[in-house]
Amino acid sequence: MTKKVSFMRKNYYLSSFLLLVFTTGCSLILGNIKPTDEKSNAYSYLDLSSNSRYWIKTREELNSSGQDKTDLDQSDVTFKRRSGKATISINSVCKKTSKKPDQGDLKKSARELLLGFSQLEILSEKQIKVSHHDAYEITAQGLMNHSSLVIKLVLLEKNSCSYDLIYISESQEFKKHETDFQRFVSSFELKS
Repeated sequence: MTKKVSFMRKNYYLSSFLLLVFTTGCSLILGNIKPTDEKSNAYSYLDLSSNSRYWIKTREELNSSGQDKTDLDQSDVTFKRRSGKATISINSVCKKTSKKPDQGDLKKSARELLLGFSQLEILSEKQIKVSHHDAYEITAQGLMNHSSLVIKLVLLEKNSCSYDLIYISESQEFKKHETDFQRFVSSFELKS
């Protein structure tokens, strides 16, 4: 009888341990695991809100550690046109592992950013230089939430960080504010 109770007690402890591990996750055993992605603060850009009365900044800057209090999917900074529907933004993501920049990866990333559009038409795509680095630029038109929009993406990578510079506007307003986006892209500088 003692052996049977001892065996049942061992099974109880083993079952309890496994239940604890699988219901609380690995952080209980491994500790907190730092995310592998973070925002970059190694760049500068033209602040459209101080340079023009037509644009307002809608997001706060990154804090000094480069981490924003919000999710990585959100942009680092966004400027919104005071009248009309147009935005200009930057989104950065840095991985812990370094890799060599690849134009194929930039094209793939651009296509992923365009997934929310229906009736998508690519208007132009080309390679350009931004802050002395190769970049990929694509302009597309499509429907999103029943609105006809034009989006211009400029994507570049340096070391383990990727940078997406995005201009999106209603179709009829796109050309009107495109020069502001070009000035914004021209001002974008990656720090050493």
